Amino acid sequence: MMPWMRMPGQTWAGLLRHLTLTQIYTDDVLTTYLHPGLSQMWSLAVELSFYAVLPLLAYPLVTRLCGGHWRPGRLLAALGVVGALSPLWLLVLQGTDWLPNSAGMWLPAHLGAFAGGMALAVLQTMGVRCRAAAALPASALAYAVVATPVGDQAVTKAVLYALIAMLVLAPLALGERGWWARLTSSAPLVWLGGISYGDVGERASLPPRAARPTTLESDSRSESDSSLCAPSTTTISSTGERASASSTAGRSSRCLTPP
Repeated sequence: MMPWMRMPGQTWAGLLRHLTLTQIYTDDVLTTYLHPGLSQMWSLAVELSFYAVLPLLAYPLVTRLCGGHWRPGRLLAALGVVGALSPLWLLVLQGTDWLPNSAGMWLPAHLGAFAGGMALAVLQTMGVRCRAAAALPASALAYAVVATPVGDQAVTKAVLYALIAMLVLAPLALGERGWWARLTSSAPLVWLGGISYGDVGERASLPPRAARPTTLESDSRSESDSSLCAPSTTTISSTGERASASSTAGRSSRCLTPP
């Protein structure tokens, strides 16, 4: 394992990349801007790019496709097409050399989750209701499937993770006022959500030498060179929603596809 001073992301250039959330836009993030303490910030970069693209995406859907009128059926169909771009992007990434391996971290690879959030917003306006008693068992089943070798496939993983996020959030977005709503709005979970990226922001504000890993971090990383691609907790975000998910930076040098 290389010494901490030589870790690619622990430089002034790496710090600037992380502060501007552009660290994922490179040919190979593992050898350019990977920072072992800030690796989960890839999801913030994806969120920022979504918010930047959202007006360009919403305008043609609302004004062109729907003609400025409320046509939820058309919107849902269009969002289905938008969501389908994610598996298509991942298939191109896996099967060709057209894209850098870091492209698995870019917005197109995660449009399915964002499209799912927008679809929930449309369904909410339509008055559709969803009960936790139906959605949560389905999400647990999807999680059980993705935890098997089936989930090793990037396309399958992306689809199932987006489905899990939708099912977990659907009762909350679509009128659930029972135990699930009370649990997710409880003080402990709200507190955990508030601090989920607190340590990331603190460490990102430090200069490269101040971000030197602790002895415990160094020891844990030295146990295995594969720690750079170890699972980490990250965030799947949609329009007005967040769901925690276990993500893997990707063990293949060809395709990094964190969920």
